[in-house]
Amino acid sequence: MKSAGKHPPNNIYIFVAFLFISFNSFGQNNSIETLKSKLKTSKDYEKSAISYQIALSYFASNDELCEFYANESIKYAKKNTQTNELIDSYHLLAEYYIKNANYKDAVKNYENEYEKLKTTTRKKDIAMVLFNLGQTNNILGREKKSTDYLEESLLISESINYKYLIKRIYNLLYEINYDRKKYKEAIEYLTKYMEIAEYEYKNEKELKIEEANMLIALKDSIIDEQETDFDSVTVINNELNTLSNEQQLEIKNLNLENQLNKEKLSNQKLSILLLILFIVFIAVIAFLILIQLRQKKKINEVLTIKSSTIKQQNEEIKTQIDKIQSINQEIIMSRDIIQEKNRSITQSIKYAKRIQKAVFPAIQILNETFSEHFIFFKPKDIVSGDFYWLHKNKDKVYVIAGDCTGHGIPGAFMSLLSISFLNEIVPNSKSLNAGEILDLLRHKIKTTLHQNSNTDGQKDGLDVSFCIIDHDSLSLEFAGANIPIYIVREKDNVLDCKNIKNYKLFESENISLIEIKGDKQPVAIHIKEKPFANQKINLQKEDKLYMFSDGYSDQFGGKNNSKFMSRNFKKLLVEIYSESMDEQNKILHETLSKWQKNTEQVDDILVLGLKI
Repeated sequence: MKSAGKHPPNNIYIFVAFLFISFNSFGQNNSIETLKSKLKTSKDYEKSAISYQIALSYFASNDELCEFYANESIKYAKKNTQTNELIDSYHLLAEYYIKNANYKDAVKNYENEYEKLKTTTRKKDIAMVLFNLGQTNNILGREKKSTDYLEESLLISESINYKYLIKRIYNLLYEINYDRKKYKEAIEYLTKYMEIAEYEYKNEKELKIEEANMLIALKDSIIDEQETDFDSVTVINNELNTLSNEQQLEIKNLNLENQLNKEKLSNQKLSILLLILFIVFIAVIAFLILIQLRQKKKINEVLTIKSSTIKQQNEEIKTQIDKIQSINQEIIMSRDIIQEKNRSITQSIKYAKRIQKAVFPAIQILNETFSEHFIFFKPKDIVSGDFYWLHKNKDKVYVIAGDCTGHGIPGAFMSLLSISFLNEIVPNSKSLNAGEILDLLRHKIKTTLHQNSNTDGQKDGLDVSFCIIDHDSLSLEFAGANIPIYIVREKDNVLDCKNIKNYKLFESENISLIEIKGDKQPVAIHIKEKPFANQKINLQKEDKLYMFSDGYSDQFGGKNNSKFMSRNFKKLLVEIYSESMDEQNKILHETLSKWQKNTEQVDDILVLGLKI
């Protein structure tokens, strides 16, 4: 007999089924990472449901993040007074604690769920949470609370004819009373359970009832014997006072003889029972031997047939082996051809890398213009969709960091096309500002790639950050397409941001990082195209300017195989502000390597660091 207080509630198995249904209904293509990304951009009233789905996804693996996101869901549900989301999140958190044998916290969350359910008309759910409270409190040894919750659950279940839960309550009350040695109450609940259970195996039902009846009979027998012995002793003592010693001896002999007769009768019964058991055992053995002989005969017949079949199959296998060997030879020849083609393609791509590198501007412009600088350039494949471009006109330096659609060969073609257009536009457009130059570049890309409103899904283009730096006036013009720039300086020299259209300020103890954002549109065809904004910023000596693609912050790695994220990128740039630009480049490489470890690089990476 299993004790009701020694095992966790069976409700966890029901919840596993619920988990499976919930997960499928959400959609197999929605990963945890997708949900987390959606959480960041969702509206406030949607965050509770999304956090709940993330917690539900972590529940299957018993990840500690299940607890964190369940609490996040509760926080958002309270903030937006979302009763249903609050009920679901309390229930999920309670089940998580049950799974980890933390029954006290499970009780607290069941109680919170109950308080919210009381404000609704969901009687089935109210009855079920009361049952869970009774079950969990019983595990914690809180007998009174456990019984009160179960009786309240029973009243509600009976009022709505909730047979499934009524049956479970009767069974649990039977086990609880059995463990507490309240056998009569246990029998009552067991009988009620059997009336509703519709058992297929009657023997199991009869054995349970017989077991409980025997316990009651044993208890009553002990009580009756104790009462009988007490009366007998009283009578015998009275009689002994009047009997002589000889009479007392005679009585003792008669009692001894009576005891011997009882033992003899008991031994006879035992002998008969053993004989019957022996005969039954011999009969069963004989029956099993007979069945085994028949099975052996059938097996031999089957083996004979199979032996013949195997011989025939062996011949067929030999024929197939010959065919397979022939096919293998063809596969090896095909493999050699493919390897040769791969070598040829790889050599062609490597040659394309040389061409792309040759098209990139000379680093000499940076050396002549900036006291310190670095270029962190790491293509995902041999050639890159990320590129940088430089042009110097007297005291002005034009700098672009670009991220073309795709990577590898498609991205490289797009980068070569963009560099070609920039070489054509900028030297002949000295009077244009940064925003106007990006407008011209977009026009050329749309014209060359035949992009128009009727183009079906052709959105090839690029995201860029474009700076025109004037060293004489210490000023900067900036225009961006989906990519910002960062300016890092000492905190005492706060940047005047009055004329900046869109910026964010990040500060540490002594350092400030100003993020100046570009327009939310690519340099290509777009649904809502508008002229690129030109923003003017006053610079100071010792300012450090960073231009980059999204490859560094989007790289996966770390303990949870998540993205590095832009916030960590900003924090790293603030931390290494006082280092030289060469040392900063080294730290950026080492940090990415430690974060990435054996994870595959997901995109091209470009970071330009310039010291004013």
